[in-house]
Amino acid sequence: MLQKPVESCEACALGLTGPCLFRLRKVAAGSTLAHQGEVSREVLFVKDGVLGLGATDASGDEVLACVRGPRSVLGLEALAGRPSPFTVTVLADAAVCAASAHQVKAATGLDGAPKTLVSSFLGLVLDEHDAAMRDAHLRAGSAAARVAKFLVGYSRLMVPGRAAAFSKTHVAALLGIRPETLSRSLRQFAEHRLIGADRLEVLDAAGLAEIGRGAKALTPGEQ
Repeated sequence: MLQKPVESCEACALGLTGPCLFRLRKVAAGSTLAHQGEVSREVLFVKDGVLGLGATDASGDEVLACVRGPRSVLGLEALAGRPSPFTVTVLADAAVCAASAHQVKAATGLDGAPKTLVSSFLGLVLDEHDAAMRDAHLRAGSAAARVAKFLVGYSRLMVPGRAAAFSKTHVAALLGIRPETLSRSLRQFAEHRLIGADRLEVLDAAGLAEIGRGAKALTPGEQ
């Protein structure tokens, strides 16, 4: 659910005192504020409007889409010199407050100093944000697509001869499906030689990736 617009600077959730680093900018629907894979020069605080966040994989297929509204902060990855994980597009006329990443880094002690607790913590926060986005992505699509994405993303944890780090119940809960649905998908993948039949081992990561993107669906009679 989108929050209410910020009516005035006095009601701003940033809670800044003194001269504000951020400058108000009106942006029209259809504008692009950031591009996936590029390091932004700005940090944005959404005062009003609706923005869409989208990402694509190497094949050009959309893998994540969500919306953000008032009181959202975008572009924090620029403070750590990381590329944007999203393309940010204005879906409805918006008002955003923007400050350069350099200004924000200077004001928070991130600029030009040895690594501090603030900079270390920011890196961890961004890592956790990325992990949360990946988890959300795992719950998108059909049950088979969710299982396929999980197998591709976590295949390095599936070492033959070693006990799994997670149970089927845990994985099913993560994917938002029933344990028996997970078992059925695994059996189907084994039948089509995408994973091992006797042990959980990925044999065809590319094939699983296609299923995860929704580009391919298995049928019972397919060989």
